[in-house]
Amino acid sequence: MANNVTAQALGAQPKVLDDVSTVADIISQLELDNPSVKVNGQTKSSDYTLADFDFVSFGAKVKGGNK
Repeated sequence: MANNVTAQALGAQPKVLDDVSTVADIISQLELDNPSVKVNGQTKSSDYTLADFDFVSFGAKVKGGNK
């Protein structure tokens, strides 16, 4: 379990969370719907294992399109 993990979702105020293991734990706690994920600035999947003091940010997924 990771402690002191800071999570910021879609421009909201950051929250410090304890007792989270993976990015999926945070997605569940914050009730997010399929966000894009970055941990310490690097793109990660929802099964990524967190460490103490990680910074996790969530954004809306951007869909590509044809021109």
